[in-house]
Amino acid sequence: MHRVETLADRDEGFRGTEDNIPFKHLIPLSEIIAGALGQGVDTKAVEERYRGITQRLGGEFKVLLEVPESELSRSISSRVVEGIMRVRKGKVKIKCGYDGVYGKVRVFDEEEKSLEKQLDLF
Repeated sequence: MHRVETLADRDEGFRGTEDNIPFKHLIPLSEIIAGALGQGVDTKAVEERYRGITQRLGGEFKVLLEVPESELSRSISSRVVEGIMRVRKGKVKIKCGYDGVYGKVRVFDEEEKSLEKQLDLF
């Protein structure tokens, strides 16, 4: 550890400068749609919705980053819009991986899915 401290050219707690390139965390639109529908990413329903959204509103990055929420709400289901907005705000669930097991990123958790299914009964 002493060698690391000797070579370090930045103070502890350093967060970067204004010159750093900003970044955003994204989740593929198809995964957001799949989570909203409660289906797998590779299903036909998810693929059809994905194509429809990207054809109407532009490419995937434009939909995920630029299209205003009001415009999204006019042409996409409210559940998918909610998922996109959660990703933009960074309000997603992350389950870390371990020992060769991949981690998982979820926009909607299991509790929400079961609650929504229960509400559909009424």
